[in-house]
Amino acid sequence: MAILIKNARVFAPKDLGVVDVLMANERILAVGKDLAPNLPDLQTVEAGGMIMTPGFFDQHIHVTGGGGEGGPATRTPELVLSELVACGTTDVVGVSGTDYTTRSIPNLLSKVRALQAEGVSAWMYTSNYRCPPTLLTDSIGNDLFFIPEVLGVKIAPRRPPLELPPDVQTVLSMLADIRVGAMLAGKIGFLHIHNGNIPGAFAMYEEIVSRGFPVKHIRPTHCGRIRHVFDSAVQFAPQGRLDRHHDGRLLPLRPSCPSRRRGDRRGRRPDAHHAL
Repeated sequence: MAILIKNARVFAPKDLGVVDVLMANERILAVGKDLAPNLPDLQTVEAGGMIMTPGFFDQHIHVTGGGGEGGPATRTPELVLSELVACGTTDVVGVSGTDYTTRSIPNLLSKVRALQAEGVSAWMYTSNYRCPPTLLTDSIGNDLFFIPEVLGVKIAPRRPPLELPPDVQTVLSMLADIRVGAMLAGKIGFLHIHNGNIPGAFAMYEEIVSRGFPVKHIRPTHCGRIRHVFDSAVQFAPQGRLDRHHDGRLLPLRPSCPSRRRGDRRGRRPDAHHAL
């Protein structure tokens, strides 16, 4: 079925002004003024100047719920599709959080697949706050190779003295496993690190990069809670580093962001005219 949206204020992401958008078979066929296609069963929607954008991409979202740090009553519920639709989000990367006891990684995978079945482009990071990571299989490489939805590994060793920050060699070892496993699976592969208040985190990333390890695999997050971490992130980002600021409102560097056509989960970019 074809759909013609009339008089929408379109951002693609450039502001195209008030135009019409023609879609069919989940693809955008034309964007322009006063489109008048002659197609069978054409459905026309009058936008009346409302804003139309590509779907938003949330690269860090607790799809199985978060919280729990204040006891069972503070656990938040699972994400539901209507919440994504309400804020225009069409692409998500699911993560687990503090509660690695009642919110398992298999449950995260199941929720990601449920969202896919509902029409959302969804992936996940294996593991949670733990280091060494909690995995679905017997190794990081096998998680990346055998599970299409897995883009990499998340860790969050951010609470000294209860949790000691990882040393350079530990992080480098995980990154090496991620790089090889992702390479074999045809993915990029990321280590998604919850910084919080890890002392010297960005100095560690700089040292890893100085040893020749490709920076594209390092994806810091939660960089805006403490000033010195935020300042380090700001210095790190312009040098080509991947910088996902969950709290600091800096945009991620897009060249390595995972996205896909429907059915393609290998971390490739979608066609420019993919219908969102």
